[in-house]
Amino acid sequence: MTSSPICMFIFALCVLVAYRLFQLILQRRISNAKARDLGCLPPRRYPHKDPLFGLDLFFEINKSLKKGSLSVDNQHRFEQIGRTFQVNTLGTAIIRTIEPENLKAILATQFDSFGFEELRKNMSFDLWGKGILNSDGAFWAHSRALIRPMFNGAQIADFEPFRAHVDRS
Repeated sequence: MTSSPICMFIFALCVLVAYRLFQLILQRRISNAKARDLGCLPPRRYPHKDPLFGLDLFFEINKSLKKGSLSVDNQHRFEQIGRTFQVNTLGTAIIRTIEPENLKAILATQFDSFGFEELRKNMSFDLWGKGILNSDGAFWAHSRALIRPMFNGAQIADFEPFRAHVDRS
């Protein structure tokens, strides 16, 4: 007896959903264990309408990009949810933060503990090529060492060269 294409499609869809649920549960358990080991509290979660794939946020972000209001809309999300929260981006859990101590850990003090997701790396490569903004590991460490002297305290404290440009806007 042969199965109809519709039955096979429904079965495949059910298997995909079950697999994705298993992935989400496993990912959450691993993430919670790491956070517990580091003494971190779990992040707030974005209130998705679609908790499985996060398509609601995906479409909101695309709408913001088309309107040219992505920065304002992102700022509004942080004001509503908090300075650090977790979102589901096409089925992948991503933590978004504007918390200075978290950013310092991610970008400087604990960089090796964080990854750079492949999708973002591949998308930004076409725009910027390989560089400090879209790489990790040894290449990132080398790039960061090259530009570190440009960010010493004296240079960052002197904003006078930028004043004319800022005052124009």
